[in-house]
Amino acid sequence: MLSPIVRRGTRLALSGWYRAFHRDLRDPARSQSRLLGQLIARIARTDYGRSLGIRPGDSYREFAEKAPIVEYEAIEPWIARQAASSDAIVTPDPIVVYEETSGSSGPRKLVPYTDALLASFDRFFRLWTCDLLAHGPRLQTGKTLASVSPAVRDGGVTPSGVPIGFDDDTRYLSRLSRWLFGSRFIPSPGALGSDDLSLFLRVLATRALAERDLEVIFFWSPSYLTSILDWVADHREQVLTDLERGAIEAGRLVTAVTPRRDLQSVLAGDRPIDWQQVWPRLKLLSCWTDGSAGLFVKRLERELPGVWIQGKGLLATEGPITVPLCRSPAPVPLLGEVFLEFESDDGEVYRLHEIEPGREYEVILSQKGGLTRYRMNDRVRVTGTYHQTPCLRFLGRNSCVTDLAGEKLNERFVREAILRAYGDGDGSMDGDDFAYLVPAVRADGLSGYVCVTDGARGGLSLTSALERELSAALERELSRAFQYRNARVLGQLAPVRTIVRSDAKVRYTRHFLARGMKWGDMKYDTLIGAVDEAELAELTR
Repeated sequence: MLSPIVRRGTRLALSGWYRAFHRDLRDPARSQSRLLGQLIARIARTDYGRSLGIRPGDSYREFAEKAPIVEYEAIEPWIARQAASSDAIVTPDPIVVYEETSGSSGPRKLVPYTDALLASFDRFFRLWTCDLLAHGPRLQTGKTLASVSPAVRDGGVTPSGVPIGFDDDTRYLSRLSRWLFGSRFIPSPGALGSDDLSLFLRVLATRALAERDLEVIFFWSPSYLTSILDWVADHREQVLTDLERGAIEAGRLVTAVTPRRDLQSVLAGDRPIDWQQVWPRLKLLSCWTDGSAGLFVKRLERELPGVWIQGKGLLATEGPITVPLCRSPAPVPLLGEVFLEFESDDGEVYRLHEIEPGREYEVILSQKGGLTRYRMNDRVRVTGTYHQTPCLRFLGRNSCVTDLAGEKLNERFVREAILRAYGDGDGSMDGDDFAYLVPAVRADGLSGYVCVTDGARGGLSLTSALERELSAALERELSRAFQYRNARVLGQLAPVRTIVRSDAKVRYTRHFLARGMKWGDMKYDTLIGAVDEAELAELTR
């Protein structure tokens, strides 16, 4: 149990970081300038920095003139060189691990992790924990299920011998944090030596259900949690057997779980599961709630009544960008760990202390692992300030734009169109529904778009009449875009076609896992970018 002494001791151990961070919030320009000086000194010691002419002591203006704003494709050759060498190519520090990430429209990307970058993630966790203990719900056990979904197969190593991916999620944390909190983490499955998604979910879900005293769930993606809830609902007998036995046995895999025998009546039959009986102490769910992730919040609110769902802010594989605080109107930038710039719609670039409340910007990141002026393709809105620092609300991704015939559909517009066509009229999906739009390029006829859903307005039967009805509704919404409507009128695009597939979510998940994305990273973009013929078949047929 988390006794008052343990709570006070933990807060005391973290309070130095917490107080220093709040001092930084009162003068973000000074904090960011101090960090930039450190980053410039590090970059100047790398081949990449020397190629740009960056020198220690460069001012922000000199740094911005020399270092271009880049996307991954521009620095991929440099990262490939780094992956094949221990030299200081993009970072002067040794690489501890490479993490994989991917977007809606691209192949896998390798992000180098140094001890300094891992310390940034650790600081995020410490600040969040200290703030939660000070101002959040009163925790008694502290039992936490935390998972960022490591790859279900061995990620391998780079040519220089550096591993790709962590087997243990707690490796994001420092030894001190693991010592302070490790005993309260429910172990998440690491690499299982298998690409069986059902097996991964079985291990994770059973370990979670075995813990009656669970109080906190810490995930990145809410759709990751809904996948666990769905898996349990579909495999009740298997879960009960594993919990009764106290072990999961699948082929050569044998892993112990805490036996639990009080869930027979809760999981029996096919009625909805009362998750309050499964986890009677659950108080907090920390996950993404902004952008497309918000589509799943309504369902989680319904299935986890009384649980505080706290938005995680902008936490990416490339770095921890914002941290949520209980008393701030929106997440605040992690000032001493990441240097942030913001590009407006007119192409002007601003520093953090220069951005204005109510305006929207695209985020540009420089961090301690070797990414310099890296375009995140994340769009944010400034929603007020905390102390003197702008608070940032994540809106969505800018990177996924499809253009078959000049229509230039973007993810945010498509998400809103699907919500209006298939949703509940209140800006959200039901939560049991799942839908995505994919371009269908046809060599033998007119190209267009296919919307795959697992049954929007779920009470209706899955019939061809329903598919026609949903197609017509979505066509009306997409036609609000002038360029899409023109392309349709001119006969350049076929009308959107809706198909209902009960396994739509599984198809989506497998598609992005095949592209190298980690399950827990999936933000659920409603628009999928360019796909080849085989990918289109896997997503739609």
